[in-house]
Amino acid sequence: MPLLCACTEANTTTFGQKVTLSGLTGSLTDDLSDAEALKLYLIDKTDKIGTNLLNRPFSWKKNSGTLVLDLGPTSKDSEAQYAACNLFQLKFELLNPHTAKPAASVSVDVPALVQEGCSCIGGCCNPTCSSPIIIDNPSIDNAPLYIKQGSMKATMCQSTAWPGALNTISVTLTPNINLYAMASAVPVCQSRLTISGLDMACRRDLAGTDTCYENGAIPLQGLNSAKFVDPVTSSVASFGHFSYTCREAQSIQSATLTLSVLDKWEANNPYVIEFKVHNPMQGQNSPPIFVSGSNPLLSAVSVQPCTIIPTNTECQTQQELGGGSHADCAFGAGDGAPLKVYSPQFIKHEMGQSNPYPCMQNLLTITLKANTQLNVNAVITLTNLRGINVESGDIALTAGSDLQTDLGNLAWDAESNKTTLTLIKDIPVATSFSFAFQVKNPCCAQMSPVVCVKASRIKGGCATCESGSSGATCGSTECGKCVSIGRQMMERDFFGLFDTGTLHLELIFRLLLKITVELFRTRDIPNVYIAARCPRKQRLQLQVSQIQCAVGLPRQHEAVHLLR
Repeated sequence: MPLLCACTEANTTTFGQKVTLSGLTGSLTDDLSDAEALKLYLIDKTDKIGTNLLNRPFSWKKNSGTLVLDLGPTSKDSEAQYAACNLFQLKFELLNPHTAKPAASVSVDVPALVQEGCSCIGGCCNPTCSSPIIIDNPSIDNAPLYIKQGSMKATMCQSTAWPGALNTISVTLTPNINLYAMASAVPVCQSRLTISGLDMACRRDLAGTDTCYENGAIPLQGLNSAKFVDPVTSSVASFGHFSYTCREAQSIQSATLTLSVLDKWEANNPYVIEFKVHNPMQGQNSPPIFVSGSNPLLSAVSVQPCTIIPTNTECQTQQELGGGSHADCAFGAGDGAPLKVYSPQFIKHEMGQSNPYPCMQNLLTITLKANTQLNVNAVITLTNLRGINVESGDIALTAGSDLQTDLGNLAWDAESNKTTLTLIKDIPVATSFSFAFQVKNPCCAQMSPVVCVKASRIKGGCATCESGSSGATCGSTECGKCVSIGRQMMERDFFGLFDTGTLHLELIFRLLLKITVELFRTRDIPNVYIAARCPRKQRLQLQVSQIQCAVGLPRQHEAVHLLR
């Protein structure tokens, strides 16, 4: 800052004067009496540093924000000869506070600045300078101890919205102020970032841990991963630290990622990092996520979710393996928002049959595809299979084109009208698989029942399906538990279920003969009805070689042909 030196008759500086700067409050620099520690210099208009300044009496008081400098001894040695009315700058370094604050109101006091009998040259000596002067601040950013409010812009994307999937979270961070290195010589300037609100993000199996929600290190990837270090270990770059807290009645494991800055980070310079977590197995909306910082303070700001629709790599992988069309598992708008997760479900659930005729053998074919892996010992259940004319017991899976017979063990429960398939091998996520089994149709016509499918004993992520799993810090609904796919209605292939079929006249005659014999035996000759169920409301068509319709003896029917 500019100082006007006192002058004497000989135009030499008068020593023994003390310059006092007041109002420099808020600095983190502790009390000092060492000019070198404060990097205190007096510079003249030629930018020459007065080296003699290091030996001058000096003090800095943190609490009062006061710097007092004695301009030197009273002797007029050659080193202390400063020309009168020269312009000098006093330079020193203070450590800024962590938090934002307005500029300090600084004053300078040089007692007896003008000596009696001083010969002022060019009017540079001002008699009013004997009282403190309020220093005019320059532009706001350069005003002494003006501290800018720190903040961070942050966007976050994810690679998958499927339950239990290994999810790559990508974060772009841009501070509006400089951040400082973990290796800084001043501990209070070691900048640290905190990303909070990562609900149910599971780090199991990602950093040497097999527990559910355990605090610890997590590897970082991405363009700028080497700029950060785990603040707990502080030993290896490209790591952060995960810690968990409980939220909402102790049921949600909410993770916080903490990062220490390893190198100086210039303001407005975006950094991109990535880290992997397992999605929860239960569906959820993208939670509110916040980023904040310390040393200096960065106010917590909401992380902006990504608007880019992620590519479902699981679908692409299965398609390359010949898995057919995968439009049913493509992601949509909003699926890139971090930790948005779908509930476990079958994204394909179709069913058809081979034979609609009463009392006939019928091959039921089921095709399924799930948005999560179906593991060994998972159980797939088909319910409401009304009318199957088979006693309870095991049923063999039928071989055929695109049909799998090595999926597991199929059991039929006639009392509850359901089948259960216990898997003996894993079925990867997004893999379409089909199986079939033979049943006998009921001997009376019926409408197709609403068949439902569900699955149980599924595991993934932190839902390990292992009782007694450790690592949960609160009563999580997932840690160590099994997950289920809720009941879904099978999409029935009505063209398959109610196909017109082909029934030759020979079969018609045999059927009529059997009915006639039975009627004559009982001597009861009522009208006999043959019902025809025809797709798309087709009418019964009698042709020379065949009848194009499904024919049965109904209790309910769509079309009836009267025979006498």
